[in-house]
Amino acid sequence: MTALARLERAGLVRAEPDGNRLVVGLAHPLYGSVMRAGAGPLERRAVLGTLAQALRDTGARRRADVIKLARLAVDGGVAIEPELLVKATTEAFLAGDAALCERIGRRAFERVSTWESGWHLGRALLRLADAEAARTHMQALRALAATPAEIVATEMLDAEVAFWIEGDVEAAAACHARGATLLDAPDFGVGPVPPEDFRLSSAPLLAAQARLAEAHAVIDRHGTTELGVAFIRATHSRAHCHVQEARPLDAIAQAELAIDAFERSGPWGTPVTRRSLIMQIATARTWAGDPRAGLAEADEARNTATDDLQLAAAALAQAMALASLGRPRSAAATLENAASRWRTYAGGGLPVRWLLALSTWTHAASGDAVMARRRIDEFDASPHPAVSFDAYAEVGRAQLLILEGHLEAGRAHLRERVSGYRETGRWSSELLCEYELVRLGYADEVAARMAELAPVTQGAMFAAWVDHAVHAAAGDAVVLADVAERLAAMGYAAFAADAALHASEAARRGGRQRDATRLASRAAELHAQCETPGSPAGLVDAGPIPLTRRERDVALLAAQGLASKEIGERLFISFRTADNHLARVYDKLGIRTRAELTRAFDGGVADLVA
Repeated sequence: MTALARLERAGLVRAEPDGNRLVVGLAHPLYGSVMRAGAGPLERRAVLGTLAQALRDTGARRRADVIKLARLAVDGGVAIEPELLVKATTEAFLAGDAALCERIGRRAFERVSTWESGWHLGRALLRLADAEAARTHMQALRALAATPAEIVATEMLDAEVAFWIEGDVEAAAACHARGATLLDAPDFGVGPVPPEDFRLSSAPLLAAQARLAEAHAVIDRHGTTELGVAFIRATHSRAHCHVQEARPLDAIAQAELAIDAFERSGPWGTPVTRRSLIMQIATARTWAGDPRAGLAEADEARNTATDDLQLAAAALAQAMALASLGRPRSAAATLENAASRWRTYAGGGLPVRWLLALSTWTHAASGDAVMARRRIDEFDASPHPAVSFDAYAEVGRAQLLILEGHLEAGRAHLRERVSGYRETGRWSSELLCEYELVRLGYADEVAARMAELAPVTQGAMFAAWVDHAVHAAAGDAVVLADVAERLAAMGYAAFAADAALHASEAARRGGRQRDATRLASRAAELHAQCETPGSPAGLVDAGPIPLTRRERDVALLAAQGLASKEIGERLFISFRTADNHLARVYDKLGIRTRAELTRAFDGGVADLVA
């Protein structure tokens, strides 16, 4: 104590009362880093062992003591009761620390190989996406399951490993089928998975596969209003469906119900965590018309993440918000950082597919064709069945095709995807592809369908998208200008810029040149707020007469550096016809060189209309 008192006077340690205890700790976290850096492995192990023995002697009566004692004992090489290790494994999982759960759980399973000691270790391996270790452990756990409750829990966990890590839908369904036969066994007993939770366990898998009607049917059939793991699983799955159905407000409401259940009744042994629900809300807010709030919540989730899975999921929500706010380069960098963590896992499962989908979109939106091509090729090689975010990859693919000069192929791809999403009720995905066509100047093709979907959608963003489409098709400059300001107020700078540009075109067609010039300048201002000034519209119309679609196609390819012969080959016209179109473009835009044309298509409207 004398030594500790001297250290306290020197400001190196501090002591604070905690109930009947006096807790002594270092005065600054950096002191601990310095001490650890200066200690060798054997010295560090000895210190941790001493701390473990000291804590064990106090009785480790508190809940947090159990985890702390187990961690110190495992790292310090001190043997403690297997029951404490098993209990600490459970507590670490419930605390959301999968890495610590796995570390303690392995030691517990080595000391006493029972089903109970291996249950949460298996859950941790699922969360860590360690494919090889999870499969090996599931084989051992299956052999130890004796009661119907243990067998059912094992089947559910094995189904999640099969689906999320291995991408095997049939194996997951087989696990669910086997488990279902035991739910009504008279000797079912008590286990970590209540029958009602098992009955709902296929819902999140169906939602991830975008099998929305089937997911809703499972939830409607087996959902419960009683707080517990089944309630959380049902609301989480329902929220995932609602995001895909263009109902972000309903998604937020469902996720908030689950968060309230956590706060009122405490955690259960469920893979759904409070952080994952916050990330779900963050995604929904971006879709609902508040990307700034979505980004703030995603940042909170990322800053409090305890493992790579949570970091990867937070990166998805962050990237959606950043790209929607006109910051695709920042979004791409966020995703690349998250993806680098996941490439170390053998499974390469769920988060990788979602990260690759958004990476394709953000790189293409940034104008980085090389990285977009790399990511779409990886995406195409991913067989994982969790397809709920695939629309981002498909929009990114279309943008990439256009970047590479294949305009018609890009547009045709969007039209094809619109048809596919329409058939499966994935309204968010359908609208995402349709709005890309609107931004490209093809509102007349999709405006009627988007208006048809308006009554079933929620949120200010979708409403603005529909208005953009309808009034761009009608050539209503006044309403389009209002749509641009609505989108800008929400934070969607790139979308707003395109709406302003389309308003400028409509004003010019109506013979209102002064309004057209003012709106073109507004479009330039909005583009300047984005990390990449260009846009899918990218077709500056600053001259006295609007460009035709064919003139725009030729101008876009010319701005990318293609010669007239190459332009003709891409568009299936002669090089002389391409030259003629390009001459008319120069005349309409009041420019003389391809350098000026390139600047115009990069967003330099202000220079051309000043």
